[in-house]
Amino acid sequence: MNPFDKHSRESRDEAKTLSAEKKREDGAQRDSASRADHIGFIGGKEAPKNYSSEGTPKGVVISHAAMLANMKQLGAALDFGPDDNCFSALPLFHTLGLTACALMPLTTGTRLFLYASPMHYRTIPGIVYETRETFLFGTSTLLGHYGRMAHPVDFQTVRKAICGGEKLSAEAALLWHAKFGIRMLGGYVADRKSTRLNS
Repeated sequence: MNPFDKHSRESRDEAKTLSAEKKREDGAQRDSASRADHIGFIGGKEAPKNYSSEGTPKGVVISHAAMLANMKQLGAALDFGPDDNCFSALPLFHTLGLTACALMPLTTGTRLFLYASPMHYRTIPGIVYETRETFLFGTSTLLGHYGRMAHPVDFQTVRKAICGGEKLSAEAALLWHAKFGIRMLGGYVADRKSTRLNS
């Protein structure tokens, strides 16, 4: 009997055992990955960023459960539905941009219009008018610029304008109320792990 045959047979058996264990681990990971308590995002370049009045964007850890809870809370406050149209120019790495502006409309059947650059102050009001949006998301600064550049009828179909990423400024809120008759909602990250709305 060749001694190498024994070792190669043992190596093959060990490889089969390791392969079976790896498949079981991979299956368990796939099964557990769908659990709501697992991390949905973690800090770093890929993480959703929370832009706040504190200055520097921060990567955060957000669990699937926290994201689902966010969407339920926002959904209760915003009353999204299949008859609505949602417009957002917030980036998807922004916590509010991802949960409220992208995932929530997808789960409620709401039509979604994502615009690539929030900096097109003169263009966005016209798009909102043409596409008859009912929800509009942006930062206080952006919504203030849109409000200044818009014609009074551009936001006539908007039911709710939601400010995220920074505290809603009194100037922007007053402008929107006076020019469009819309009471803006401030939705900003309160504890770095979730979003809340303030009226």
